[in-house]
Amino acid sequence: MRKRIEAGLRAHRLAVLGGFVPGPEDGLPAGTRALLLVGPGPGFWPHLTAQPEWGGPDPVDRFSRRVLGRLACDLGAKALFPFGGPPYHPFYRWALRSGRVWDSPVRLLVHAEQGLWVSFRGALALPCEVDLPPPAARPCDSCEGKPCLSACPAGALTAAGYDLPACHGFLDRPEGRGCMTQGCAVRAACPLSQGYDRMPEQSAWHMAHFHPGGRGMKRLILTRHAKSSWDDPLTPDHDRPLNERGKAAAADLGQWLASRGHVPEVVLCSDALRTRTTWSGIAPALPGTPLLEMKPALYHAGPDVMMAVLRHATADTVMMIGHNPGIAEFAHRLVARTPIHEGFRRYPTGATLVVDFDVESWKDAEYGRGATVDFVVPRELVG
Repeated sequence: MRKRIEAGLRAHRLAVLGGFVPGPEDGLPAGTRALLLVGPGPGFWPHLTAQPEWGGPDPVDRFSRRVLGRLACDLGAKALFPFGGPPYHPFYRWALRSGRVWDSPVRLLVHAEQGLWVSFRGALALPCEVDLPPPAARPCDSCEGKPCLSACPAGALTAAGYDLPACHGFLDRPEGRGCMTQGCAVRAACPLSQGYDRMPEQSAWHMAHFHPGGRGMKRLILTRHAKSSWDDPLTPDHDRPLNERGKAAAADLGQWLASRGHVPEVVLCSDALRTRTTWSGIAPALPGTPLLEMKPALYHAGPDVMMAVLRHATADTVMMIGHNPGIAEFAHRLVARTPIHEGFRRYPTGATLVVDFDVESWKDAEYGRGATVDFVVPRELVG
């Protein structure tokens, strides 16, 4: 069975990077007897860029879904992916269970063969037992000098943790060009990484999506205000405050944005009390101090007004906080492909879309050209 699986993956330049026998605590589909973790193998990038998904939105994810989904159907298995959430499958925890992936000194995952370049395109939940890749010794234990600890030219990624704003700040400067075109210097410093067939073009593509400002890309964080109070029917709509649930949701959104690296430089906010208070709840969790711009035009604005306001922005990463029904329609019209999420159509209070535009200026942003990066609703962040 494993040889058949590996042959199917090899045809698409993918490989089995590890696996384990799951237990009930892993939350896998009923009847799963083995889980195999799948990632890029030799020749992955030239193969991917020749596929029909290339050139459209989310090409890596769509390629992975097509190839692994088809293979899973042939095997009577279930394909699982690290994207498409929330909720997200715990690939980090699964990788650690494989015996071939470990937590490195800089807290990034390190693989027995691919080093710090390791990444996962999906997993196969199999209904039968299969020979698993054997466990290996943790390479970091015998690594002389541990070069990953001192490789970051920005001093942003060390044993002490990850300073995300410092990383992005460095990438904005001329001296960050090497990281943008060759990939993360910390990942590249790992001796195992240096023996892995990772093309600079692949690293450059991922860096451009991690740091959109590095190649003229713009990012919008589109948030509907958190849940407001209707306790006083005499309060004008413009002056309605958040209720306690809304205040908690705003704080949770701030934590989520910070943890995902979605940090705005500028916030374009409707001047209603509930949108202003939503930002006040989000802001404390974010690094730095984004510039807040009150935009009365965003109060109950429709999509075309919201687009007009956005096209006057100049920052690379912009957050916009507004109201339904306009913000839901705006979100739908922006993206080339809608998130696979039941909440996207309704866009409930606190719903947040992160979307990228491959443009040099916001003046060039158009409907239907946005690439979905992330989407969340606050109820998924509770607890």
